[in-house]
Amino acid sequence: MKDFTVQYFINNALIGQSTIPSPFPYPESICFFCRDCGDIWGRVWFLADQTYFRVVTAACDRHKAGPWDFISLPGSMIEDLFPRALEERAAFWPLTVTYMPPAMLKREVQLLLRKLP
Repeated sequence: MKDFTVQYFINNALIGQSTIPSPFPYPESICFFCRDCGDIWGRVWFLADQTYFRVVTAACDRHKAGPWDFISLPGSMIEDLFPRALEERAAFWPLTVTYMPPAMLKREVQLLLRKLP
């Protein structure tokens, strides 16, 4: 396994970075696209020689998740709270709480607290 530096962005602001061991020689970076406003509101960017971006349609923190997406928190990047098929989860492993930098985890908690009554 090779270690990669990963940077986490919200809008165009760098929130933090971490070093992640990758079983993949060319890991996929991820960008989050809000279907309501059209913004690319988040990016998880691998600083690697070759990286491709996977586009994920997910509501930003200014919009609601779609009616089919009852487990998502708008604006959240965490993907390890609910089980998924193994082949689908493999692409999202940098979004687990294990690898997120502290500033990203703080943001995730703030999003969750705003959602609570």
